[in-house]
Amino acid sequence: MRKIEEQMLQALERCVYSASFSGQAMRSANTQVWQMQSGIVGTTSYNRWIEVILHETVIALIQPELMRLTLYTGGWHSRTTSSRIEAILSCWAVGWHVNLSKGQLYLRKNSWSDGEREPLSEGYQLGIVQA
Repeated sequence: MRKIEEQMLQALERCVYSASFSGQAMRSANTQVWQMQSGIVGTTSYNRWIEVILHETVIALIQPELMRLTLYTGGWHSRTTSSRIEAILSCWAVGWHVNLSKGQLYLRKNSWSDGEREPLSEGYQLGIVQA
């Protein structure tokens, strides 16, 4: 795992377990982590989300209270996008993997040797399952 991805995962963990702030939690080169909130804490109008941004494109959205991870590519099916998403999956959606093949990102459950893969579509949602 790259150093920037380790920093990204540390920032995600800080955000998930600390709802006390909104704003930028991490920025390094082309990757950013932001936490945002709306509404009043403790009410049904409250919403908190954490975005992972790569080159000004949201590639992951975590909603801790809903235990939901949503993946995006913004049309960028690159090695860097694949690597960042794979790092996020390794911590927040254990058992899921992403792979880049012939310019297309694919998502699959468990290892690459068993089961079928499917193209990663915009807004693909997974439940959060931590290691």
